[in-house]
Amino acid sequence: MEKRNNKQKAIIFSVVFLLFITLGLGVIYFNWQNNYRNRINPGIKIGQVDLSGLTKDQAENKIDVEANRLETSGLTMSYADKQVTLPSVIALNTDLSFPVFTYDREKTMQKVLSASSQNSFFSYLSSFVTKVFSDQNIEMVYSLDKDRAKSFLSENLKDLEIKPLDASFTIKKNTGYDLSFAIEPERVGKQIDYDSAFDHIEEHLKNLDSK
Repeated sequence: MEKRNNKQKAIIFSVVFLLFITLGLGVIYFNWQNNYRNRINPGIKIGQVDLSGLTKDQAENKIDVEANRLETSGLTMSYADKQVTLPSVIALNTDLSFPVFTYDREKTMQKVLSASSQNSFFSYLSSFVTKVFSDQNIEMVYSLDKDRAKSFLSENLKDLEIKPLDASFTIKKNTGYDLSFAIEPERVGKQIDYDSAFDHIEEHLKNLDSK
């Protein structure tokens, strides 16, 4: 009798569990059908720019607005106690200018669409489950002219750099034949860590972060 009761309980539990799973999948499918079909999957971002639930055109427009904002304002950096803004374009005069960094919006959008199969429920389901644990970050595609950027930073941060000097021995003539000797101590230099600076720049560029 007890065996029979345990079997019935197991059957009831299995039926309830299957109903729960079916209901859950039904709700998720309804949400996809009404809010995410032909749209970007949930949890897809570029830095803090959330693209979830947007159409292709809406996502392109949002990326373009954020990229334009950073290209217009430049990238603000702090080094020691000094702030400097790296512009996207350096103008030598009214007729001549050179790009420092630019965004490839088309290639970035291709990456976003590749991560979001817009007509696939199973792709949406995978993104839905993944979002429970973490968002999916897509990095912006960009180009950076490091030579021009380094030249700009070097010019604007030159007052923070100190050239090193080796210790030196000097002789000073006083009155008559009296000479005095002195040792000038070594001076430790201070250089800008450009490798660290570019790590900072690239991290912010790929995440559309201007600071």
